[in-house]
Amino acid sequence: MAAQPKPKGVKSSGGGVRLAKPLPKVEVIPGHILTEKIATGGCATVFKATETSGGGVRAIKILFPRYADKPQWVHRFLNEGKILTELSHAHIVKGYGYGTVGVMAYLIMEYFPGSSVQELMEFWGGALSEKPALTVLVQIARALDYMHSRGLIHRDIKPGNVLVNDVNDKQVAKLCDLGLAAEMIGGKLPKHMTAGTPIYMAPEQARGEGMDARADIYALGGTLFHMVTGVIPVNDPTNPDVRRKAVIEGIKYAEKRYAGLSNAVQYYILRCLAKDPGKRFSKMTHLVKEVQMYLDGVRTFTNEARELLQGE
Repeated sequence: MAAQPKPKGVKSSGGGVRLAKPLPKVEVIPGHILTEKIATGGCATVFKATETSGGGVRAIKILFPRYADKPQWVHRFLNEGKILTELSHAHIVKGYGYGTVGVMAYLIMEYFPGSSVQELMEFWGGALSEKPALTVLVQIARALDYMHSRGLIHRDIKPGNVLVNDVNDKQVAKLCDLGLAAEMIGGKLPKHMTAGTPIYMAPEQARGEGMDARADIYALGGTLFHMVTGVIPVNDPTNPDVRRKAVIEGIKYAEKRYAGLSNAVQYYILRCLAKDPGKRFSKMTHLVKEVQMYLDGVRTFTNEARELLQGE
């Protein structure tokens, strides 16, 4: 099942379902005219906007008013803006500015029209085919490798935080919503930093045991699992044995419904979702290399996935 055509509702640079609604031409954010409300997420609304100088199109994310008097929420929101403006990668939504107007906190971002992977799956009523899913995986893994190289961990990788669109007849994926991104100290995050989406969390993250970049590898593996099986990872992140059983059952489910998954995809899922971080890919670069070689027809698989299962 291909990842196109796109669903009619699209998503843009910040999450939520697109709600086409023209707005009065008022310069609410300095230098920008909000033209359309395009998305509503968990803590903010995203607008399409036009620059008053030059006419460029941007996406502007505005924190919900109910969080304006909550310093922790405002700090986290503006910190996302700071991180986005400091990062520059082809597969991360670009940030151009952030600040406050009165009590209103806002982020100015790249406008990237497209659908989230979550929306694509909902539109198709199930799984995506393997090649589009692996193409998304490689691009997001490159983005995460870039973040990790700068000492940052995303902590909230999931289908809803990955945007996809066709650019010059090529599928392009971009990572968005860096609201939970955090700076690692000595390559790790301290204990008790458990923020994230539970069904995609690595066990060590869910238990508050401290984590490193391999927690993002785990979440990316959970995202791949969801993409190619259409099955949501089990909602018990603190119990890796229950999670593992659910993954194996999900693979069997895909075999019944979608004529099975390739040995390669099973291998990537099982390796990323290893309950022991030491058995996962140690770096995103290793995952990127493996998957790209497979997509290029250089890497072949036979019984690697079965051997991983036997080694559990």
